[in-house]
Amino acid sequence: MREIKNRIFIISLFAITAFSSQASERDSGVVNDLRYGEALYHFYQEQYFSSITDLMVAKERHPITKQNNDPELLLGGLYLYYGLHQKANDIFSGLIKNNTSQETQDRAWFNIGKMQFRGSLYSDAKDTLLKINKTLSPEREAERQNMLANAYMKQHDFNSAYTALKNLQKHQDWETYARYNMGIYLIKAGKDKAGFELLKQISALDTTDNELKTLRDKTNIALGYAYIRNNQPVLATQYLEKVRLKGPLSAKALLGTGWAYQQQDKLEQALVPWLELRNWPVIDTAVQESLLAVPYTLEKIGKNQLALNHYTYAIENYKKELTSLKRILDSVNKGELLQALKPAIITENTLLPEYKNQLPDSISAPYIHHLLSSLDFQQTHKNYLDLIFLRQNLQQWKNQFSAYNLMLSERQKHYSKQKYTTLNDSRLKLVKKMEQKRGQLAASLQRIEQQHDIFALATEEEKDSLSSLSKIKRALSSKKDNPSQTEERNKYNFLYGLLLWDISTDYTPRYWKAKNELNKLNEALEVSNRRLQSLKSSAASAPLSFSGYAAKITAKEKQLNRLLDKITKILTSQEKLIETQAMSSLQKRYHQIENYHTRASYSLARLYDRMTLPAGSNPSPDNKDKQIPGDKK
Repeated sequence: MREIKNRIFIISLFAITAFSSQASERDSGVVNDLRYGEALYHFYQEQYFSSITDLMVAKERHPITKQNNDPELLLGGLYLYYGLHQKANDIFSGLIKNNTSQETQDRAWFNIGKMQFRGSLYSDAKDTLLKINKTLSPEREAERQNMLANAYMKQHDFNSAYTALKNLQKHQDWETYARYNMGIYLIKAGKDKAGFELLKQISALDTTDNELKTLRDKTNIALGYAYIRNNQPVLATQYLEKVRLKGPLSAKALLGTGWAYQQQDKLEQALVPWLELRNWPVIDTAVQESLLAVPYTLEKIGKNQLALNHYTYAIENYKKELTSLKRILDSVNKGELLQALKPAIITENTLLPEYKNQLPDSISAPYIHHLLSSLDFQQTHKNYLDLIFLRQNLQQWKNQFSAYNLMLSERQKHYSKQKYTTLNDSRLKLVKKMEQKRGQLAASLQRIEQQHDIFALATEEEKDSLSSLSKIKRALSSKKDNPSQTEERNKYNFLYGLLLWDISTDYTPRYWKAKNELNKLNEALEVSNRRLQSLKSSAASAPLSFSGYAAKITAKEKQLNRLLDKITKILTSQEKLIETQAMSSLQKRYHQIENYHTRASYSLARLYDRMTLPAGSNPSPDNKDKQIPGDKK
């Protein structure tokens, strides 16, 4: 978290860092909707494009209603990250107008104020941030006070800035960086005393944190150079000597220390830190200036031969740096820098410069490192990576259209085959036959009911028994005068009566069972008819569905092609911007070193002239070259 604050201090709430900080200080809450949880997961994985996609799909299909206004706030923040300020502003303004809770309104005002601050609309940002009540989280509240302090300072309202600074005392990290910013602003505004007091507090900071140590070094550098400008070299030395010898600002501190001693006419002491810089990489501007300062000072103390050697040494090193820079400029012109800046694998994680990539040998000089550390260049590079990722996404989507067309073609073929097989299936014709048979059964059952035909519902066994009894009856009828058959007739009557009783008593349950079976048959035939009708309807509507999908695929493919053309043009423009920024930065360094080389060459020639003149006639270097080392003229 402190690293994030350090970046904010350096770039005045730079967009990407300010948004990333939301991930670590976002209010925790219960996730009641799986879709919102998925969007949050991608958000915390820094896959912001996927998070936006999740939220937009949910909003289009079925809005998330169980998370209050959190989805809208998250979507607005994501729009803000991608620079879609109007869309973000629409969301935040809508939340405010819809009479949402005070907490939601404060978070919306906070984001609007942040947009205005980044757009350099400091007066508007101040007014917006002052509308916020005390509902923000401690982290957001500290960021709000820091923005307010910076906004006041931009408007030279230092009293109000002091008030905002006091409100940051509860958050020491934010307060330290804000105190530094304010101290620098005061010094630039001519209020040296107040500015020095603030910076001295940071200079006396006792800390083990490496980033705060760097800030302390930066503060001591600022104080030291300010005192040099005020012609107070003794005080300047006190602060410059506090800077760590091994740190990112050590070279500048050593250079300033030499100047401070030079202001005190302690020339031999001034040579000590400058000669120390002789062994440092010449890439550093402080080292480049010291190469010229050493022989100049040696001249002033009368060590001309030694000065001659140091001028020669400086000229050789300047030549090497100019050659190196010329090679880098040629490489940038050939597009090698752009190739090196492209990540090997494009994923959403490459939206932040965390990928591993090797610069080619042709542009591997440390000057590129200084270029990449430029905040403007980092923003340009981040936008470039975003564009590459978006183009890859669009290209992947475009590549899927061939699969969509193949899927649609295969479905059409399968449909045609299935349609022919289905509509010509002989089983479909059985439905009509079954309906006819069902009608016959219904009519038969109705007749049985009307005629009370109990024998029609007899079982097969009972019908066989009736048939057998009928034969016995005919046989007995043919011999009805035979008295010996009386017993057989009695048995026949008993059996027939018993069978008639069984059939008669079972008639009612058998009838209702048959009725129930007929009803089931009716239901089955109704289902069959519905399915048959559905098949016919599908056969008629499916071709229309296929043609609709084909039109949608074609329209979307054209839209993607337009987007790809647009993003390709923007990428080309961004590449030109990267090369322009790189060339401008490198050419500035080239001209600076060229100026050093010219001055060293002139001083060398002048010194040769002095050394060849008769004794006693040598003009002082003060009379020949009034320009002191470090003078940018």
